[in-house]
Amino acid sequence: MGNNSENDFVAIRSEYTMVSRILTSRQDDDDEHLVKWVGLNYNECYWELKSDISSFQQQIENFNTLHSKHRKLRRQKSNIRDTADPKKKLKEVQQFEKSPDFLPGGELHPYQLEGLYFLRFSWSKQTHVILADKMGLASLYEENVSPHLVVTPLSTLRNWDREFAMWAPHMNVVRMLVRLLLS
Repeated sequence: MGNNSENDFVAIRSEYTMVSRILTSRQDDDDEHLVKWVGLNYNECYWELKSDISSFQQQIENFNTLHSKHRKLRRQKSNIRDTADPKKKLKEVQQFEKSPDFLPGGELHPYQLEGLYFLRFSWSKQTHVILADKMGLASLYEENVSPHLVVTPLSTLRNWDREFAMWAPHMNVVRMLVRLLLS
């Protein structure tokens, strides 16, 4: 029983070898990406050499697109912070009559457009709100306002992932499980 033979092997599920998404990158001696693997949790992400995941071009392109947009937004935010007078009123908030172009997932219902306006209006008045609305977050992201924190029950995480992928595919969404111990 303790002898190793040619027939002894550990099966690895095939999805564990597929890149789900790339979270970030770093440049040391070689370019590396922090990879989220299909079927594995975020705590099982690993740094992988760029050359080792080169066959996952779609995920690499998605990351590069998000990363370049994020860098552009950070530069814009930096410029805004440098020139902004905090006492000045923020610009008027546009109320959308139909689904805005930056939400490619379909047409919003009137109540969703109202919620989107409420979130944007509250933000413009520097009022903190809680609203379960991925379209509102995507809208604020378009205004260079980020990051955002979404707190949700574990039972709805997959739904949020699916909805962000449909309505806001340009946003970099990272899931983190936090267990609260209540006494």
